[in-house]
Amino acid sequence: MIKYKKINLFIFIFLITIVIIFLYGTSLSCDYRMKIETKTTSYNGICKLGETSWIETQKNKINGSIWNVTAWSFSFKNNVIYIIKKRERLNKIGNVPNNLDIYNTQLDHISILNYEYYDLSEHHIAIFSQFPEEHVFIAEVHGTLSLFSSKNNNRTK
Repeated sequence: MIKYKKINLFIFIFLITIVIIFLYGTSLSCDYRMKIETKTTSYNGICKLGETSWIETQKNKINGSIWNVTAWSFSFKNNVIYIIKKRERLNKIGNVPNNLDIYNTQLDHISILNYEYYDLSEHHIAIFSQFPEEHVFIAEVHGTLSLFSSKNNNRTK
């Protein structure tokens, strides 16, 4: 009887260790700053210990807005998955919703976003989005996406 309890305890500790290593490697090891610029929108994000925070700015001076989006980040090979915790509009100029307002409002009920990325240079990656629309973004990245991201995408500051 005692032998089975020791084996069960060993298996339990082993499984917990594997889960902790997986979480650390895919999420908790993130330490990066990322910036994405488009014609109309600027995205500035940071990730520390698996938690990411993004400031999204619509550049329109007549009808602009600023949003803060927080999420949990998981990165494995060439994929980044964000589990959205909160979307909050911080500032609004004008009365008409702009594209960023519409995007964040429509995705308010969507809590998981997946992006695929590939290296372009030492501090730049191409990010591919298929949902809710197909987009390709060029991001400037400083830091490490995760321990388990693809070998060429680990960054140094």
